[in-house]
Amino acid sequence: MMPRNENLSNPGLCFTSGRNDPVWTQTNPYASWPIFNKLAQDLETHTVVIGAGFAGVSTAYELIQRGVKVVLLEAREVTSGESGRSNGSLSACLGMKWADLIKRHGIENAKQVYNSHCFAIDRVEDIVRNHGIDCDYRKLACRIFCGSEENVTHEVEAYSSLEGQKNLVCENGEITVRNQAVFHPTKYVHAVLREMASQNPELFSCYTQTRVKIYKAVGNGVVLTMEEGHSIKATNMIMTVGAPVQGYPDIQVNAASHPDENLKYLIVTGGKHKTGHINSKGYDSYFERLQDWTSSNFPTANREPDYRWSSQIIDSNDHLPYIGREKPGKNIFVITGSSGSLTYGLIGAKIIADQITGVPNPWEAVYDASRIPKSKLFGGGIEKIHLEELVQKSREERTYITDIEDLPLCEGTIMLRNNEKDGMPLAVWKDKEGKTRTFTAVCPHAYGILVWNGEEQTFDCPLHGSRFDAETGRCVSGPANRGLTTHDEAAKEAAAASVQL
Repeated sequence: MMPRNENLSNPGLCFTSGRNDPVWTQTNPYASWPIFNKLAQDLETHTVVIGAGFAGVSTAYELIQRGVKVVLLEAREVTSGESGRSNGSLSACLGMKWADLIKRHGIENAKQVYNSHCFAIDRVEDIVRNHGIDCDYRKLACRIFCGSEENVTHEVEAYSSLEGQKNLVCENGEITVRNQAVFHPTKYVHAVLREMASQNPELFSCYTQTRVKIYKAVGNGVVLTMEEGHSIKATNMIMTVGAPVQGYPDIQVNAASHPDENLKYLIVTGGKHKTGHINSKGYDSYFERLQDWTSSNFPTANREPDYRWSSQIIDSNDHLPYIGREKPGKNIFVITGSSGSLTYGLIGAKIIADQITGVPNPWEAVYDASRIPKSKLFGGGIEKIHLEELVQKSREERTYITDIEDLPLCEGTIMLRNNEKDGMPLAVWKDKEGKTRTFTAVCPHAYGILVWNGEEQTFDCPLHGSRFDAETGRCVSGPANRGLTTHDEAAKEAAAASVQL
Protein backbone atom coordinates (compact mmCIF):
# COMPACT_ATOMS: atom_id res chain seq x y z
CA MET A 1 0.00 0.00 0.00
CA MET A 2 1.34 3.43 -0.98
CA PRO A 3 1.63 6.41 1.38
CA ARG A 4 -1.48 8.54 1.64
CA ASN A 5 -1.63 11.47 -0.75
CA GLU A 6 -2.74 14.54 1.20
CA ASN A 7 -3.70 16.47 -1.93
CA LEU A 8 -6.05 14.04 -3.64
CA SER A 9 -9.00 15.40 -5.59
CA ASN A 10 -11.01 13.33 -8.05
CA PRO A 11 -9.17 13.45 -11.40
CA GLY A 12 -10.80 11.47 -14.17
CA LEU A 13 -13.51 10.39 -11.71
CA CYS A 14 -10.95 8.04 -10.15
CA PHE A 15 -12.51 8.11 -6.69
CA THR A 16 -16.23 8.19 -7.43
CA SER A 17 -18.34 7.78 -10.55
CA GLY A 18 -19.84 11.26 -10.72
CA ARG A 19 -18.88 14.91 -10.25
CA ASN A 20 -21.24 15.21 -7.28
CA ASP A 21 -19.52 13.86 -4.18
CA PRO A 22 -21.61 11.67 -1.82
CA VAL A 23 -22.07 12.69 1.80
CA TRP A 24 -19.56 10.09 3.00
CA THR A 25 -16.70 12.26 1.74
CA GLN A 26 -17.50 14.81 4.47
CA THR A 27 -16.14 12.51 7.20
CA ASN A 28 -13.90 10.35 4.98
CA PRO A 29 -12.38 12.67 2.33
CA TYR A 30 -10.45 11.36 -0.65
CA ALA A 31 -7.17 12.45 0.92
CA SER A 32 -7.63 9.83 3.66
CA TRP A 33 -8.40 6.92 1.31
CA PRO A 34 -5.91 4.02 1.05
CA ILE A 35 -3.87 4.15 -2.16
CA PHE A 36 -2.43 1.07 -3.84
CA ASN A 37 0.05 0.54 -6.67
CA LYS A 38 -0.78 -0.18 -10.29
CA LEU A 39 0.01 -3.69 -11.53
CA ALA A 40 3.48 -3.55 -13.11
CA GLN A 41 4.31 -7.21 -13.74
CA ASP A 42 2.85 -10.62 -14.58
CA LEU A 43 1.56 -12.62 -11.62
CA GLU A 44 0.32 -16.05 -10.58
CA THR A 45 -2.09 -16.47 -7.68
CA HIS A 46 -4.85 -18.69 -6.37
CA THR A 47 -7.81 -16.32 -6.72
CA VAL A 48 -8.32 -12.99 -8.47
CA VAL A 49 -11.17 -10.72 -7.34
CA ILE A 50 -12.22 -7.97 -9.77
CA GLY A 51 -13.76 -4.90 -8.17
CA ALA A 52 -12.62 -3.25 -4.92
CA GLY A 53 -16.03 -2.26 -3.66
CA PHE A 54 -18.01 -3.70 -0.75
CA ALA A 55 -18.62 -7.08 -2.43
CA GLY A 56 -15.09 -7.51 -3.75
CA VAL A 57 -13.35 -6.52 -0.53
CA SER A 58 -15.73 -8.70 1.52
CA THR A 59 -15.00 -11.67 -0.73
CA ALA A 60 -11.25 -11.13 -0.47
CA TYR A 61 -11.58 -10.92 3.32
CA GLU A 62 -13.57 -14.15 3.64
CA LEU A 63 -11.07 -16.03 1.46
CA ILE A 64 -8.04 -14.71 3.32
CA GLN A 65 -9.57 -15.83 6.62
CA ARG A 66 -9.41 -19.36 5.15
CA GLY A 67 -5.80 -19.06 4.03
CA VAL A 68 -6.51 -18.45 0.33
CA LYS A 69 -4.10 -16.18 -1.56
CA VAL A 70 -5.98 -13.31 -3.21
CA VAL A 71 -5.16 -10.56 -5.71
CA LEU A 72 -7.74 -7.75 -5.74
CA LEU A 73 -7.99 -5.61 -8.91
CA GLU A 74 -9.69 -2.26 -9.40
CA ALA A 75 -9.87 -0.26 -12.63
CA ARG A 76 -9.86 3.07 -10.75
CA GLU A 77 -9.44 3.56 -6.98
CA VAL A 78 -10.95 1.44 -4.21
CA THR A 79 -14.68 2.08 -3.51
CA SER A 80 -14.86 4.28 -6.62
CA GLY A 81 -18.02 2.52 -7.81
CA GLU A 82 -21.46 2.39 -6.29
CA SER A 83 -20.43 1.18 -2.81
CA GLY A 84 -19.13 4.67 -2.07
CA ARG A 85 -22.36 6.21 -3.37
CA SER A 86 -24.74 3.90 -1.47
CA ASN A 87 -27.00 4.90 1.42
CA GLY A 88 -25.05 2.87 3.98
CA SER A 89 -27.90 0.61 5.08
CA LEU A 90 -27.63 -3.10 5.92
CA SER A 91 -31.10 -4.51 5.93
CA ALA A 92 -33.28 -7.53 5.32
CA CYS A 93 -36.05 -5.10 4.42
CA LEU A 94 -36.19 -5.33 0.64
CA GLY A 95 -38.80 -2.63 0.20
CA MET A 96 -42.01 -4.16 -1.11
CA LYS A 97 -40.32 -7.29 -2.41
CA TRP A 98 -40.86 -10.06 0.14
CA ALA A 99 -44.43 -10.91 -0.90
CA ASP A 100 -43.31 -10.93 -4.52
CA LEU A 101 -40.20 -13.03 -3.73
CA ILE A 102 -42.32 -15.68 -2.03
CA LYS A 103 -44.65 -15.73 -5.02
CA ARG A 104 -41.77 -16.05 -7.49
CA HIS A 105 -39.42 -18.39 -5.62
CA GLY A 106 -41.51 -20.20 -3.00
CA ILE A 107 -41.51 -19.88 0.77
CA GLU A 108 -38.52 -22.17 1.42
CA ASN A 109 -36.25 -20.28 -0.99
CA ALA A 110 -37.48 -16.96 0.42
CA LYS A 111 -36.56 -18.14 3.93
CA GLN A 112 -33.03 -18.88 2.72
CA VAL A 113 -32.82 -15.39 1.24
CA TYR A 114 -34.05 -13.84 4.49
CA ASN A 115 -31.63 -15.88 6.60
CA SER A 116 -28.74 -14.86 4.36
CA HIS A 117 -29.53 -11.18 4.88
CA CYS A 118 -29.65 -11.64 8.65
CA PHE A 119 -26.23 -13.33 8.43
CA ALA A 120 -24.80 -10.39 6.47
CA ILE A 121 -25.95 -7.81 9.03
CA ASP A 122 -24.41 -9.82 11.89
CA ARG A 123 -21.23 -10.56 9.91
CA VAL A 124 -20.45 -6.87 9.48
CA GLU A 125 -21.02 -6.39 13.21
CA ASP A 126 -18.58 -9.24 13.98
CA ILE A 127 -15.89 -7.80 11.68
CA VAL A 128 -16.34 -4.30 13.12
CA ARG A 129 -15.99 -5.64 16.68
CA ASN A 130 -13.10 -8.02 15.95
CA HIS A 131 -10.97 -5.34 14.28
CA GLY A 132 -12.13 -2.30 16.21
CA ILE A 133 -13.37 -0.54 13.08
CA ASP A 134 -14.70 2.98 13.52
CA CYS A 135 -17.44 3.17 10.88
CA ASP A 136 -20.53 4.35 12.80
CA TYR A 137 -22.04 0.85 12.76
CA ARG A 138 -25.22 0.62 14.79
CA LYS A 139 -28.28 -1.60 14.98
CA LEU A 140 -31.69 0.03 14.59
CA ALA A 141 -35.20 -0.62 13.37
CA CYS A 142 -36.27 -0.22 9.74
CA ARG A 143 -39.62 1.43 9.05
CA ILE A 144 -41.40 0.60 5.79
CA PHE A 145 -44.04 2.94 4.39
CA CYS A 146 -46.25 0.54 2.48
CA GLY A 147 -48.88 2.89 1.12
CA SER A 148 -52.16 0.99 0.81
CA GLU A 149 -53.67 -1.20 3.52
CA GLU A 150 -53.60 -4.10 1.07
CA ASN A 151 -49.84 -3.73 0.64
CA VAL A 152 -49.38 -3.64 4.41
CA THR A 153 -51.39 -6.84 4.81
CA HIS A 154 -49.45 -8.68 2.11
CA GLU A 155 -46.06 -7.63 3.42
CA VAL A 156 -46.92 -8.43 7.06
CA GLU A 157 -48.03 -11.89 5.98
CA ALA A 158 -44.80 -12.31 4.03
CA TYR A 159 -42.56 -11.26 6.93
CA SER A 160 -44.50 -13.41 9.37
CA SER A 161 -44.07 -16.47 7.18
CA LEU A 162 -40.30 -15.86 7.06
CA GLU A 163 -39.53 -15.41 10.75
CA GLY A 164 -42.78 -15.10 12.71
CA GLN A 165 -43.36 -11.92 14.69
CA LYS A 166 -39.90 -11.87 16.36
CA ASN A 167 -38.65 -8.60 14.85
CA LEU A 168 -41.89 -7.34 13.32
CA VAL A 169 -44.15 -4.50 14.51
CA CYS A 170 -47.08 -3.21 12.47
CA GLU A 171 -49.14 -0.14 13.42
CA ASN A 172 -50.71 2.88 11.73
CA GLY A 173 -50.13 1.48 8.27
CA GLU A 174 -46.37 1.11 8.77
CA ILE A 175 -44.16 -1.93 9.22
CA THR A 176 -41.19 -1.76 11.57
CA VAL A 177 -38.54 -4.48 11.43
CA ARG A 178 -36.03 -4.51 14.30
CA ASN A 179 -32.34 -5.51 14.27
CA GLN A 180 -31.35 -3.88 10.99
CA ALA A 181 -28.19 -1.76 10.74
CA VAL A 182 -26.49 1.28 9.20
CA PHE A 183 -22.82 2.17 8.80
CA HIS A 184 -20.34 4.39 6.97
CA PRO A 185 -19.58 2.29 3.85
CA THR A 186 -16.22 3.74 2.79
CA LYS A 187 -14.83 3.90 6.34
CA TYR A 188 -15.70 0.23 6.75
CA VAL A 189 -14.31 -0.99 3.43
CA HIS A 190 -11.12 1.05 3.80
CA ALA A 191 -10.54 -0.31 7.30
CA VAL A 192 -10.93 -3.89 6.06
CA LEU A 193 -8.49 -3.18 3.20
CA ARG A 194 -5.91 -1.75 5.59
CA GLU A 195 -6.35 -4.73 7.90
CA MET A 196 -5.71 -7.23 5.10
CA ALA A 197 -2.76 -5.28 3.67
CA SER A 198 -1.04 -4.90 7.04
CA GLN A 199 -1.88 -8.22 8.71
CA ASN A 200 -1.91 -10.62 5.74
CA PRO A 201 0.65 -9.34 3.20
CA GLU A 202 1.64 -12.90 2.28
CA LEU A 203 -1.95 -13.66 1.22
CA PHE A 204 -3.34 -10.32 0.04
CA SER A 205 -2.33 -7.79 -2.59
CA CYS A 206 -4.38 -5.06 -4.22
CA TYR A 207 -3.73 -3.21 -7.48
CA THR A 208 -5.66 -0.11 -8.52
CA GLN A 209 -5.71 1.76 -11.83
CA THR A 210 -5.58 -1.76 -13.31
CA ARG A 211 -8.36 -2.57 -15.75
CA VAL A 212 -8.98 -6.12 -16.97
CA LYS A 213 -9.27 -6.10 -20.76
CA ILE A 214 -10.01 -9.78 -21.37
CA TYR A 215 -10.03 -13.12 -19.58
CA LYS A 216 -10.03 -16.69 -20.79
CA ALA A 217 -10.63 -20.02 -19.09
CA VAL A 218 -7.53 -22.21 -19.55
CA GLY A 219 -7.61 -25.77 -18.25
CA ASN A 220 -8.65 -25.68 -14.60
CA GLY A 221 -7.90 -22.00 -14.26
CA VAL A 222 -8.16 -18.61 -15.93
CA VAL A 223 -5.77 -16.11 -17.52
CA LEU A 224 -6.54 -12.39 -17.27
CA THR A 225 -4.93 -9.76 -19.49
CA MET A 226 -4.84 -6.15 -18.36
CA GLU A 227 -5.42 -3.10 -20.52
CA GLU A 228 -1.68 -2.34 -20.53
CA GLY A 229 -0.59 -5.89 -21.32
CA HIS A 230 0.35 -7.55 -18.00
CA SER A 231 -1.32 -10.88 -17.23
CA ILE A 232 -2.37 -12.88 -14.18
CA LYS A 233 -2.75 -16.65 -14.05
CA ALA A 234 -5.15 -17.86 -11.38
CA THR A 235 -7.09 -20.92 -10.31
CA ASN A 236 -10.23 -18.83 -9.68
CA MET A 237 -11.59 -15.50 -10.88
CA ILE A 238 -14.41 -13.62 -9.14
CA MET A 239 -16.19 -10.70 -10.82
CA THR A 240 -18.02 -8.39 -8.41
CA VAL A 241 -19.25 -6.03 -11.13
CA GLY A 242 -22.22 -6.08 -13.47
CA ALA A 243 -24.52 -4.26 -15.90
CA PRO A 244 -27.45 -2.19 -14.56
CA VAL A 245 -31.14 -2.45 -15.41
CA GLN A 246 -34.17 -0.61 -14.04
CA GLY A 247 -35.11 -0.92 -10.40
CA TYR A 248 -38.12 0.13 -8.23
CA PRO A 249 -39.34 3.70 -7.56
CA ASP A 250 -39.28 3.47 -3.75
CA ILE A 251 -37.88 5.94 -1.25
CA GLN A 252 -35.43 4.98 1.51
CA VAL A 253 -34.17 7.06 4.41
CA ASN A 254 -31.02 6.70 6.48
CA ALA A 255 -28.99 8.91 8.83
CA ALA A 256 -25.24 9.57 8.81
CA SER A 257 -22.83 11.33 11.14
CA HIS A 258 -22.41 15.10 10.84
CA PRO A 259 -19.28 17.08 11.82
CA ASP A 260 -21.52 18.88 14.34
CA GLU A 261 -22.34 16.21 16.94
CA ASN A 262 -25.72 17.89 17.56
CA LEU A 263 -26.77 17.27 13.96
CA LYS A 264 -27.28 14.31 11.63
CA TYR A 265 -27.26 14.04 7.88
CA LEU A 266 -30.55 12.63 6.57
CA ILE A 267 -29.93 10.48 3.48
CA VAL A 268 -33.01 10.15 1.27
CA THR A 269 -32.77 7.93 -1.81
CA GLY A 270 -35.24 7.11 -4.57
CA GLY A 271 -36.42 8.26 -7.97
CA LYS A 272 -34.93 5.39 -9.93
CA HIS A 273 -34.74 5.45 -13.72
CA LYS A 274 -32.83 3.79 -16.52
CA THR A 275 -29.35 5.14 -17.19
CA GLY A 276 -29.26 7.47 -20.18
CA HIS A 277 -33.04 7.56 -20.60
CA ILE A 278 -33.67 11.12 -19.37
CA ASN A 279 -32.26 14.37 -20.71
CA SER A 280 -29.62 16.37 -18.88
CA LYS A 281 -32.18 18.68 -17.26
CA GLY A 282 -34.52 15.87 -16.23
CA TYR A 283 -32.55 15.05 -13.09
CA ASP A 284 -33.90 18.12 -11.31
CA SER A 285 -37.42 16.69 -11.20
CA TYR A 286 -36.17 13.53 -9.46
CA PHE A 287 -34.30 15.52 -6.81
CA GLU A 288 -37.28 17.85 -6.33
CA ARG A 289 -39.53 14.85 -5.71
CA LEU A 290 -37.15 13.66 -2.98
CA GLN A 291 -36.99 17.17 -1.48
CA ASP A 292 -40.81 17.42 -1.45
CA TRP A 293 -41.11 14.01 0.22
CA THR A 294 -38.49 14.94 2.81
CA SER A 295 -40.17 18.26 3.64
CA SER A 296 -43.49 16.48 4.14
CA ASN A 297 -42.14 13.70 6.34
CA PHE A 298 -39.26 15.51 8.08
CA PRO A 299 -40.38 19.15 8.33
CA THR A 300 -37.39 20.18 10.49
CA ALA A 301 -34.88 19.11 7.83
CA ASN A 302 -33.32 21.72 5.55
CA ARG A 303 -35.15 22.14 2.26
CA GLU A 304 -31.93 22.53 0.26
CA PRO A 305 -29.58 19.52 0.56
CA ASP A 306 -25.91 19.84 1.53
CA TYR A 307 -25.12 16.96 -0.85
CA ARG A 308 -26.95 15.49 -3.79
CA TRP A 309 -25.69 12.74 -6.05
CA SER A 310 -26.88 9.92 -8.27
CA SER A 311 -25.90 6.27 -8.20
CA GLN A 312 -26.44 3.20 -10.37
CA ILE A 313 -27.91 0.02 -8.93
CA ILE A 314 -27.86 -3.43 -10.49
CA ASP A 315 -30.99 -5.56 -10.51
CA SER A 316 -32.22 -8.81 -12.01
CA ASN A 317 -35.68 -9.45 -13.37
CA ASP A 318 -36.44 -12.13 -10.76
CA HIS A 319 -35.37 -9.81 -7.91
CA LEU A 320 -32.44 -11.94 -6.77
CA PRO A 321 -28.75 -11.42 -7.56
CA TYR A 322 -26.60 -13.87 -9.47
CA ILE A 323 -23.99 -15.32 -7.10
CA GLY A 324 -21.58 -18.22 -7.56
CA ARG A 325 -20.11 -20.09 -10.50
CA GLU A 326 -20.86 -18.44 -13.81
CA LYS A 327 -21.12 -21.90 -15.37
CA PRO A 328 -21.15 -25.31 -13.66
CA GLY A 329 -17.67 -26.81 -13.44
CA LYS A 330 -15.88 -23.53 -14.23
CA ASN A 331 -13.72 -21.52 -11.83
CA ILE A 332 -15.20 -18.18 -12.83
CA PHE A 333 -17.53 -16.67 -10.23
CA VAL A 334 -19.79 -13.61 -10.15
CA ILE A 335 -21.66 -11.37 -7.72
CA THR A 336 -24.05 -9.17 -9.69
CA GLY A 337 -27.66 -7.97 -9.77
CA SER A 338 -27.66 -6.86 -6.14
CA SER A 339 -30.45 -4.24 -6.45
CA GLY A 340 -28.30 -1.74 -4.58
CA SER A 341 -28.36 -3.86 -1.40
CA LEU A 342 -24.95 -3.96 0.33
CA THR A 343 -25.95 -7.09 2.25
CA TYR A 344 -25.72 -9.11 -0.97
CA GLY A 345 -21.99 -8.31 -1.04
CA LEU A 346 -21.52 -10.20 2.24
CA ILE A 347 -23.87 -12.98 1.14
CA GLY A 348 -21.91 -13.39 -2.11
CA ALA A 349 -18.60 -13.35 -0.23
CA LYS A 350 -19.78 -16.18 2.01
CA ILE A 351 -21.22 -18.31 -0.81
CA ILE A 352 -18.18 -18.02 -3.09
CA ALA A 353 -15.67 -18.52 -0.27
CA ASP A 354 -17.56 -21.70 0.63
CA GLN A 355 -17.61 -22.90 -2.98
CA ILE A 356 -13.89 -22.30 -3.47
CA THR A 357 -12.95 -24.03 -0.21
CA GLY A 358 -15.42 -26.92 -0.60
CA VAL A 359 -17.81 -25.98 2.21
CA PRO A 360 -21.55 -26.70 1.66
CA ASN A 361 -23.66 -23.54 1.64
CA PRO A 362 -27.45 -23.55 2.20
CA TRP A 363 -28.01 -20.44 0.05
CA GLU A 364 -26.05 -21.21 -3.12
CA ALA A 365 -28.94 -22.87 -4.97
CA VAL A 366 -31.35 -19.96 -4.64
CA TYR A 367 -28.72 -17.44 -5.87
CA ASP A 368 -27.27 -19.79 -8.51
CA ALA A 369 -25.45 -17.62 -11.06
CA SER A 370 -26.03 -20.14 -13.86
CA ARG A 371 -29.83 -20.11 -13.52
CA ILE A 372 -31.91 -19.13 -16.54
CA PRO A 373 -33.50 -15.67 -16.16
CA LYS A 374 -37.25 -15.60 -15.73
CA SER A 375 -38.42 -13.23 -18.43
CA LYS A 376 -41.12 -10.69 -17.67
CA LEU A 377 -42.19 -10.74 -21.30
CA PHE A 378 -42.05 -14.28 -22.59
CA GLY A 379 -43.34 -16.44 -19.74
CA GLY A 380 -40.19 -18.26 -18.70
CA GLY A 381 -38.06 -17.87 -21.83
CA ILE A 382 -35.02 -15.63 -21.98
CA GLU A 383 -35.96 -12.05 -22.83
CA LYS A 384 -34.47 -11.28 -26.23
CA ILE A 385 -33.11 -7.79 -26.77
CA HIS A 386 -33.03 -6.70 -30.41
CA LEU A 387 -29.69 -4.95 -30.20
CA GLU A 388 -29.70 -3.53 -33.71
CA GLU A 389 -33.09 -1.91 -33.12
CA LEU A 390 -31.93 -0.43 -29.80
CA VAL A 391 -28.79 0.95 -31.39
CA GLN A 392 -30.79 2.57 -34.18
CA LYS A 393 -33.27 3.99 -31.67
CA SER A 394 -30.44 5.47 -29.62
CA ARG A 395 -29.09 7.16 -32.77
CA GLU A 396 -32.47 8.63 -33.71
CA GLU A 397 -33.35 10.04 -30.29
CA ARG A 398 -30.24 12.12 -29.61
CA THR A 399 -30.65 15.91 -29.55
CA TYR A 400 -27.73 17.59 -31.26
CA ILE A 401 -26.43 21.18 -31.22
CA THR A 402 -24.85 22.58 -34.36
CA ASP A 403 -22.65 25.40 -33.03
CA ILE A 404 -20.03 24.76 -30.36
CA GLU A 405 -20.39 28.40 -29.28
CA ASP A 406 -23.86 27.52 -27.97
CA LEU A 407 -22.34 25.10 -25.46
CA PRO A 408 -22.00 26.66 -21.96
CA LEU A 409 -18.80 26.37 -19.92
CA CYS A 410 -18.32 23.09 -17.99
CA GLU A 411 -21.04 21.40 -20.04
CA GLY A 412 -21.11 18.61 -22.58
CA THR A 413 -23.18 17.71 -25.60
CA ILE A 414 -23.48 15.30 -28.52
CA MET A 415 -22.69 16.79 -31.95
CA LEU A 416 -22.54 15.38 -35.46
CA ARG A 417 -19.18 15.60 -37.20
CA ASN A 418 -19.27 18.40 -39.78
CA ASN A 419 -22.97 18.81 -38.88
CA GLU A 420 -23.81 16.12 -41.42
CA LYS A 421 -27.08 14.23 -40.93
CA ASP A 422 -25.33 10.86 -41.00
CA GLY A 423 -22.07 12.12 -39.56
CA MET A 424 -20.19 10.44 -36.72
CA PRO A 425 -21.71 11.41 -33.34
CA LEU A 426 -19.13 13.22 -31.19
CA ALA A 427 -19.11 13.74 -27.42
CA VAL A 428 -17.88 17.27 -26.75
CA TRP A 429 -17.03 18.81 -23.38
CA LYS A 430 -16.13 22.49 -22.79
CA ASP A 431 -13.97 23.34 -19.75
CA LYS A 432 -14.18 26.48 -17.57
CA GLU A 433 -11.76 28.31 -19.87
CA GLY A 434 -13.87 27.63 -22.94
CA LYS A 435 -11.56 25.00 -24.41
CA THR A 436 -13.18 21.87 -25.82
CA ARG A 437 -12.17 18.24 -26.03
CA THR A 438 -13.88 15.74 -28.26
CA PHE A 439 -14.44 11.99 -28.11
CA THR A 440 -16.35 9.56 -30.29
CA ALA A 441 -19.89 9.41 -28.82
CA VAL A 442 -20.23 5.68 -29.44
CA CYS A 443 -20.11 3.29 -26.48
CA PRO A 444 -17.32 0.74 -27.05
CA HIS A 445 -19.44 -2.03 -25.51
CA ALA A 446 -22.41 -2.36 -27.90
CA TYR A 447 -22.15 0.84 -29.96
CA GLY A 448 -24.99 2.79 -28.42
CA ILE A 449 -24.97 6.57 -28.93
CA LEU A 450 -24.20 8.34 -25.67
CA VAL A 451 -26.30 10.88 -23.78
CA TRP A 452 -24.99 13.89 -21.85
CA ASN A 453 -25.55 13.64 -18.08
CA GLY A 454 -25.19 17.20 -16.82
CA GLU A 455 -25.85 16.23 -13.22
CA GLU A 456 -22.77 14.01 -12.88
CA GLN A 457 -20.74 15.39 -15.83
CA THR A 458 -20.62 12.07 -17.67
CA PHE A 459 -21.60 10.69 -21.05
CA ASP A 460 -23.99 7.77 -20.46
CA CYS A 461 -25.05 4.86 -22.68
CA PRO A 462 -28.81 4.13 -22.76
CA LEU A 463 -28.33 0.53 -23.90
CA HIS A 464 -26.57 -1.13 -20.96
CA GLY A 465 -25.64 1.74 -18.65
CA SER A 466 -21.93 2.30 -19.29
CA ARG A 467 -20.77 5.77 -18.23
CA PHE A 468 -17.74 7.86 -19.19
CA ASP A 469 -16.05 10.87 -17.58
CA ALA A 470 -16.66 13.96 -19.68
CA GLU A 471 -13.22 15.44 -19.03
CA THR A 472 -11.12 12.39 -19.90
CA GLY A 473 -13.41 9.90 -21.70
CA ARG A 474 -12.51 7.35 -19.05
CA CYS A 475 -14.97 4.52 -18.36
CA VAL A 476 -16.31 4.91 -14.82
CA SER A 477 -19.07 2.29 -14.97
CA GLY A 478 -19.36 -0.87 -17.08
CA PRO A 479 -20.13 -3.13 -18.83
CA ALA A 480 -17.76 -1.27 -21.19
CA ASN A 481 -14.17 -2.16 -20.31
CA ARG A 482 -12.37 0.76 -21.95
CA GLY A 483 -12.75 4.48 -22.41
CA LEU A 484 -14.03 6.52 -25.34
CA THR A 485 -11.98 6.95 -28.50
CA THR A 486 -10.33 10.36 -28.51
CA HIS A 487 -11.06 12.66 -31.43
CA ASP A 488 -8.68 15.58 -30.94
CA GLU A 489 -5.36 16.39 -29.28
CA ALA A 490 -7.01 17.95 -26.20
CA ALA A 491 -8.93 14.74 -25.59
CA LYS A 492 -5.80 12.62 -26.07
CA GLU A 493 -3.86 14.70 -23.54
CA ALA A 494 -6.72 14.51 -21.00
CA ALA A 495 -7.09 10.75 -21.41
CA ALA A 496 -3.34 10.22 -20.98
CA ALA A 497 -3.18 12.46 -17.90
CA SER A 498 -6.07 10.59 -16.25
CA VAL A 499 -4.00 7.42 -15.87
CA GLN A 500 -0.77 9.10 -14.72
CA LEU A 501 -1.77 9.51 -11.07
